[in-house]
Amino acid sequence: MEKKNGVSSSVVLEDKILRSPRCAIEIPEISLPELIYSSLKEHEDRPVLDILVFGKTDGCISFAELLEDDGCAYTGPPKINPRETPLVIAFSSGTTGTPKAIVHTHYSVLAIYYQGNQPTVLQYLPDDVLLGIYPFSHIGGFLFVLNILINGVRLVIVPSYDLNLHLEEIQKHKVTIIGGSVVTLYTLLHNPKVREYDITSIREIITGGSPLNREANEQVAMTAFPFLRGVRQFYGLSEALFVSCVEKGKIIPNSVGTLVASTELKVVDVNTGVTLGPGHDGELFIRGPQLMKGYLKNSVITPEAFTPDGWYATGDYGHYDTEGNLYITDRLKEMIKTGFHQVSPSEIESTLCKHPDVEDAAVVGVPDSELGEIPRGFVVLKPGNHVSQETLKQFVSGYLPPYKRLTGGVEIVDKIPRSEFGKIQRKIMKERFIQQRKT
Repeated sequence: MEKKNGVSSSVVLEDKILRSPRCAIEIPEISLPELIYSSLKEHEDRPVLDILVFGKTDGCISFAELLEDDGCAYTGPPKINPRETPLVIAFSSGTTGTPKAIVHTHYSVLAIYYQGNQPTVLQYLPDDVLLGIYPFSHIGGFLFVLNILINGVRLVIVPSYDLNLHLEEIQKHKVTIIGGSVVTLYTLLHNPKVREYDITSIREIITGGSPLNREANEQVAMTAFPFLRGVRQFYGLSEALFVSCVEKGKIIPNSVGTLVASTELKVVDVNTGVTLGPGHDGELFIRGPQLMKGYLKNSVITPEAFTPDGWYATGDYGHYDTEGNLYITDRLKEMIKTGFHQVSPSEIESTLCKHPDVEDAAVVGVPDSELGEIPRGFVVLKPGNHVSQETLKQFVSGYLPPYKRLTGGVEIVDKIPRSEFGKIQRKIMKERFIQQRKT
């Protein structure tokens, strides 16, 4: 098994369970403040390193005091149990239901730092300049800032999503790395305004939140922007923070990479519960030190999320190949159950996006009296282009088997509703369709 800088770059398949070596990292029994304080000492020769803490509480340092402090305010690590004491309460996106409050401890957050802060994963260089697109209220944004803080690199923060502002800041500050949702990459590829700015300083684009479609994936971006050194996807979720990432220097189209250190994954058949091998789609289960402690004040759904032996059911649907590369197909709750088949909306969406007149697409399952659900497509056309719904239906039928065809119809829309993290809001589209049919 090949190792780079002491961290394994491989995974092991054993009894149909994908494992990354546990010996790859050692997570100390310390609190997060200890780690940040020691990192500040290590990086005190860096020209700029700001920490912002908002709010004023007894026993805490105010924002004004923080700016004046010379380090004397740190009196030592707090007396806590890192494995049990909550550090962050994050909220799930609520894409498929009501958002849940998720408790992470000092230990789970430190685990993700050690898992991600590796030379082949997400470790930054001293001269890197990152553009802060992720909302910092989201767990992804929090971890993004944490990693930047500990590495001591420069972060450019934009107050809101505005393409012109983003492009101006990239050009002005010579941004080298962009970390954001799939929407970020789609915009760079398709919006003509991008050509009005110099963005050649960008070395790497890292995306997460939802899978890239095959018509705007890593290979397409590398061809469109030859100055890029890499386009990579990572996979994580609020309950498990960080699960996998494509290694630096590798281009693996449509994959979210290999497991981070000390992580296990298995794929389970949704009908039989049998553990599947490489190349077979099923629900993803994971196990590792980055897992949440549980859902806040909810003794019902917390035990339901875990198996007795500690596996967390992610609710995501996908598979891995013989090299250990992971591929996410869809959220299990978003799969279209038509007759005896489970149909992936993203597969049909990728097919729709192959059509030269289509800019964006979404597919949802709509009610059907015979089959339960059938696929219906929603399509955004490229500016100035025209194509009929029937033409689009026939186009999809030319690529996919009957049960994956758009028997629920096609609708031309102005915009596909997406969350701020790029996830298609299928629930909204489905409810809108059902309401329209009633009226």
